[in-house]
Amino acid sequence: MKDLHSDIPIIHKKKPSFKIGKSINLCEGDDVFIFCNGAITKECLLAANELKKENIHCNVTNMHTIKPIDKEAILKASNSKLIVSVEEHNIIG
Repeated sequence: MKDLHSDIPIIHKKKPSFKIGKSINLCEGDDVFIFCNGAITKECLLAANELKKENIHCNVTNMHTIKPIDKEAILKASNSKLIVSVEEHNIIG
């Protein structure tokens, strides 16, 4: 689904609860933990969907604010087999 006014895909069907410093979990899984932000988030969800076909379960978390960062989400990720950070528009990080 795309917004009529841009080429950026819509991730949420309804307005999520947004709080600075708190990430939004988009999909549950315990094999791979993917932190993402920005327009690349849709690609992360697609990747998680493809990996699920291979029995690899991904947790995709939209880390929409980097500063302050959601330390709780990072600690939760420490139990997974792999942590991946995906971003495309921030040179600090």
